[in-house]
Amino acid sequence: MANFHSTEMDVIRHAEANKLLEVSPGQQALFAADSMEDLCRFVALGEPVEISEQVGLVAIDMIRLCAMLDIDLSKCLAQAFEKISAKPLPSNVVFLKKE
Repeated sequence: MANFHSTEMDVIRHAEANKLLEVSPGQQALFAADSMEDLCRFVALGEPVEISEQVGLVAIDMIRLCAMLDIDLSKCLAQAFEKISAKPLPSNVVFLKKE
């Protein structure tokens, strides 16, 4: 099985060869949003095969967008995780104000 980075490069090469990176980044972001909307629909319908395929299509759209913007998707993911993991998780504790 291929690792993420080799698959990412395959996606970029495919997009370049098929001129899929010739749209604007804004248009590519809209494609990604449309893919995410389709994913939400499949999740709501509980269709596992379609969900799996659509998650992949969302990832492909994000790889293309990152290639267009010359940013590294893995670094974006690491930065976002670092940011969310630094925040404390909400708890069930209720603090009562002393009067």
